[in-house]
Amino acid sequence: MPDEGVFEPGDYVDRLPSFLNPLKVRARKLVTPEATSCGEVVSLSRVRWYGYQACLAHLFAPAREEWITRFEGRFGAAIPRFYKDFLLAMNGADILDLHLYGLAPSLQGDPPLLDRSRVQPLDLGSAHSTWKAGFLFSGGKFHFGVRPHRGKFAGFFWNAAKNRFETRSRFGFHLGSWSRFEDFLEAELSGAEERFRALEVSGVRPSPTLPA
Repeated sequence: MPDEGVFEPGDYVDRLPSFLNPLKVRARKLVTPEATSCGEVVSLSRVRWYGYQACLAHLFAPAREEWITRFEGRFGAAIPRFYKDFLLAMNGADILDLHLYGLAPSLQGDPPLLDRSRVQPLDLGSAHSTWKAGFLFSGGKFHFGVRPHRGKFAGFFWNAAKNRFETRSRFGFHLGSWSRFEDFLEAELSGAEERFRALEVSGVRPSPTLPA
């Protein structure tokens, strides 16, 4: 996928690698005539009554190799192989209520500057330097995303010592564990769909119906 210009949303989703199949399947269902794209983000299934840029999914254009190198040099921490592969295919994603961190393009400059006028992924550098500290028992783990949990957030972690992907509450309670990234994605995306449909049924907020 190019890092500038306009590309076709469906083509981008169809070209995602097989290890992202759980995300790819859900994203393909959200490709509608209203889907838009630019050089940085594919926006799927717009829900304009939430806000001008509100969508059920934002999938971000692949990161550049030099951004990964810069992150590792700046923070003195290696990005695990699975997440490097993810970033080089998709530089973060917001889909339903899941957020997978990326390397915000505006923060790759010198000096790094946050540009709130652009739709960008939640920043992996901020997660590593600040947000991770909000989760108990997160030391030594790679923090790569979040989702809602009982009015707060649950965090996604790679536990290299146990070779496991984990979802944990802010207080460190164990909510799930998987040996493969693909299995983690399938479980968490299925949970996101269940939460979304529960909101539809309850009428808590107006929202479009998820594709079957």
